[in-house]
Amino acid sequence: MVIGVKLDLSGVPEHEAKLEVTEKRVEQLTKTIQTIQSSRRLGSGDAASLTGKLGFTLCATFGRFGRAKLRAYIRRCGETRAGMNPQILAANEFWLKFLTSYTPRRIPVFLDKLDVVVSYSDGEGADAGLGIAVWSSRSKNGPLAAFCEIPTAIRKLWSRQRDEGFNDIFHCAGA
Repeated sequence: MVIGVKLDLSGVPEHEAKLEVTEKRVEQLTKTIQTIQSSRRLGSGDAASLTGKLGFTLCATFGRFGRAKLRAYIRRCGETRAGMNPQILAANEFWLKFLTSYTPRRIPVFLDKLDVVVSYSDGEGADAGLGIAVWSSRSKNGPLAAFCEIPTAIRKLWSRQRDEGFNDIFHCAGA
């Protein structure tokens, strides 16, 4: 057990190892979020602290899963206000549910027995298509590929984000 995370190697080598957040850390995080909910206040310093703690918790549970629900806290770090907004309320609700229902992360021990799947996809703007290729260690016939056409109705939804009309694929300036 290290900094709120428990590594369980009891099943190794026959089974996967497990990585899970300790009950104490879950209780502390839950209490912090409940306090924010009841006080209806989250200052920038507390938002930064909570973001760090939840980010670490994500690494110990599912890697990148849930990172979108950190955005409201990250945004709050740079703000001077402390009141609630719909995004923070939604993030609080997500984290309270997540902390009480997540499954410990399983870590494969023998990678040679692990099914490997590599996928690649890319859109093609002129004909509004999407190409997909998948390579899998389970496939005996080589890679699988597919193409699908994107319906005009979906493209219209995408174009609402841009003034130039149909511009399904666009490059962002800067790096």
